[in-house]
Amino acid sequence: MPPEKYRRLYRECLELTKEKTGANLILLDPFYISTDTDTGSFRSRVLSFISEYIAVVRELAEEFGAVHVRTHEKFQELLRYFPPDRFCPEPVHPNMSDHMVIAYSLLEKLDWR
Repeated sequence: MPPEKYRRLYRECLELTKEKTGANLILLDPFYISTDTDTGSFRSRVLSFISEYIAVVRELAEEFGAVHVRTHEKFQELLRYFPPDRFCPEPVHPNMSDHMVIAYSLLEKLDWR
């Protein structure tokens, strides 16, 4: 899906959610658990454009006064110390224990103690 369509549809979902529920929103970045940046593979292509989608989330979080959790950034930081397959068999579905990375990122952002 092109970034503009992603932005439009995401904004529509957020507007409906705010209108119907008045909920406080928490937006998590899309993430891609890979370090393959220069082989020309599908994974390297995804990493080359994921920042456009993350920018949309950042923009919408600001627009809607939402908490913005930077999950992609957190996984990329951890990939400096662990291989991608430590987190998942493929780049978008973390294993059970690594859902804790997402949970921790959320709790950290909410300043939970």
